[in-house]
Amino acid sequence: MEKVFVSGSDGFLAGHVIKELNSRGYMVIPFDNYTDKRQDVRDYKAVETMMDDVDYVCHLAASPYIPWGYDAPQHFFETNANGTLNILQAAIDRDIRIVYWSTSEVYGTSQHPDKPMDENHPLNPHSTYAASKLAGDRLCYTFHKEHDIDVTVMRMFNNYGPGETWPYVIPEIIEQLSKGTTLHLGNINAMRDFTYAEDGARASVDVMECTALSGQAVNVGSGISYSVKYLADLLAEIMRPGERVNILTDENRLRPHDVDKLLCNPGKLEFFTGWRPSVGIREGLEKTVEFFYGNGGKWDYRGKPK
Repeated sequence: MEKVFVSGSDGFLAGHVIKELNSRGYMVIPFDNYTDKRQDVRDYKAVETMMDDVDYVCHLAASPYIPWGYDAPQHFFETNANGTLNILQAAIDRDIRIVYWSTSEVYGTSQHPDKPMDENHPLNPHSTYAASKLAGDRLCYTFHKEHDIDVTVMRMFNNYGPGETWPYVIPEIIEQLSKGTTLHLGNINAMRDFTYAEDGARASVDVMECTALSGQAVNVGSGISYSVKYLADLLAEIMRPGERVNILTDENRLRPHDVDKLLCNPGKLEFFTGWRPSVGIREGLEKTVEFFYGNGGKWDYRGKPK
């Protein structure tokens, strides 16, 4: 049985990735400092020890919530950039394949509003989070060239679904609608490409298994972009049918340098793996709402980094 070391294993998407790995017969080696403070990607010795005798590394460990990066930039770089450096250094002279979870945020906003963003889109991060992830992204490229590390960079567009661990826009809208008919949101015109978490996890393992993508970056997204207002209106139909929902702009939720639009071109992923999303936006939101109520009407959010 092949072994997969999963960093950030207690995170939202990682939970779905682990289920997908288990379904394909892999043995998962979890690693996450949320439940075990000794398992920290910032600790090279801890990383190196856990990477003994594994076949693959799925590197998801990160500080991902953009607004918290404004106040904790050093933490974000230590985790997202230096943590990735530790993973890559530990892989030198080991026969290990690595997949690094980068982000569509490294692109910044789409420079061609009506054209999906492929892997050659200019890189222009708009936040400390995105800059720290781009640092890891480029480290993967240089380590592949300098040390022949077998690594693929996966630039993941937005994922959503059951088990969210950060207060992103979809869980935030769901939680507010569960309490009333007034929504307090930030930039409701911002557009994002959303993929249901189970589809994102399936794509992730497909990429892990695709050695033809070694040394390359590949986008993972649905190819459809939705505005925050569209998501709010659709969730209102699902959760508050027949009721009037008011949307108010909360200036405290506006980001200082927000990305206007992200729209994925998943053509490369489909070409190499045959992957396509299977869950549409309404079905995915309905499943996410169902999970929320089944979880006691709450999300299991993480605390701010220290």
